[in-house]
Amino acid sequence: MRHTAAHSNKNSNDIGPLLSVVYGLQVMAAEAKWLILSAIRSFEISRLKKRLQEEEALFGSLIAKSIENTASDPSSTGPDAGSCESAQSKVALKQIAFIKEEIAYLQRDRENIRQEFYERRKKKLGIA
Repeated sequence: MRHTAAHSNKNSNDIGPLLSVVYGLQVMAAEAKWLILSAIRSFEISRLKKRLQEEEALFGSLIAKSIENTASDPSSTGPDAGSCESAQSKVALKQIAFIKEEIAYLQRDRENIRQEFYERRKKKLGIA
């Protein structure tokens, strides 16, 4: 009777100390990999946020310059008046929109990568 109890216990979900250590090392390796990838992605996002602030500052200065030129010479309302600033403003606005989209994409991608890590780990360890 003792023999069958020990045998059935071995077939259950008891994985043993050695296998626990192996699983623990696998989890630690996966987490280390995730930390590295996350740090790289976070650095990339922070650089884009800094670039976004620069573009917004440029756009603000172009708007201020345009308002200043209009206030100092109200008769300059022709098609060439401020066309350079207008073109630069359009480019700055497009850059701002692009950078915002890129930041949102990178943040979503970081979350998706994290979920993929969880799913692969669960599948590899036979949890789910």
